[in-house]
Amino acid sequence: MDRVIHKTECPDEARLLAFFENRLAYFGRRGIQRHLASCADCCDSLAFLVKGVNSGTLLDEVHPFELDANALRTQTASVLSLIESSEREERIRSGAAPSRSRRPALGFSYRMVAAAAAVIAVVISAYLLAGNYFSSAARADKMLAKAVKSSRKIELQMPGMEYSEVDHGQRVAKVSTFDNLEYDKALSEVSPNGEIPSRRDAQFEMAKILVERDAGEEDAQKALMIVDGLLKTGPVTGELFNLKGMALYNLGESDPSKNEDAIEAFTSALQNSPDLIEAYFNRALVEKHVHRYQDAQHDLETYIPKQKDIGWLEAANKLLLEVKGN
Repeated sequence: MDRVIHKTECPDEARLLAFFENRLAYFGRRGIQRHLASCADCCDSLAFLVKGVNSGTLLDEVHPFELDANALRTQTASVLSLIESSEREERIRSGAAPSRSRRPALGFSYRMVAAAAAVIAVVISAYLLAGNYFSSAARADKMLAKAVKSSRKIELQMPGMEYSEVDHGQRVAKVSTFDNLEYDKALSEVSPNGEIPSRRDAQFEMAKILVERDAGEEDAQKALMIVDGLLKTGPVTGELFNLKGMALYNLGESDPSKNEDAIEAFTSALQNSPDLIEAYFNRALVEKHVHRYQDAQHDLETYIPKQKDIGWLEAANKLLLEVKGN
């Protein structure tokens, strides 16, 4: 952050970033616009912050923000109008006669032109980000939800996914068939070339799709590699550990030792996010597989009162009966 140097009256980095993400109220946004119209330093700072966001060096995760085409035009027009007004006020203070022309005066300084260019570039950058990066991950998530609902492959619970019956035929086959088409489409949405994307949100979505598709050991291994990378760079969340546990469980079919690792991951998920009830269900399912029936019963009895979805409640009660019968 050494690059960003502010004068006393300049907004700090957090406020500039809030302006970039369109999170300020009207008067706050207007104040920043007015300041940017006369401060090339802050325009440079804003451009620097945006560059950091785009490269992933300033924020671990960037959340979507509202910025449509109309907002883009309004934001740009406001800044240019304020720059013109600032120049007019400066001419009046200096004793020069104000221009009667409706066209902008030709007395713009180089720094003012550079400032306008920087702000417009920032707004356009924000618009493109909102239209491409964020929507592709969101579209992929909706496509994944549709795929899971039509052909669910694994018994574990992913946060935010509706309950549906496991397609046991596909679970056994684990081959790329027509039923995998929806999963493949979701995957291509977030990663058209099949490579691991550079953005955290896209990486996380790709790992989710691979875990739910579970078309073979390669899916689980790739998902695990992605999640381990996300955990290493941070921030660490319960949902990441839950996803890691799911990938390990998928690997547990060919390597039973992975089941204990999965239980450990679900435990870490609950330590980081105690309200992530899906981790209780998932841990109970794996505990049943390794014959830790008492632990599984305890997790299910914790999970059931907190779950409101009828489908997942029925699945949990069925699993609880199986656990108590052993």
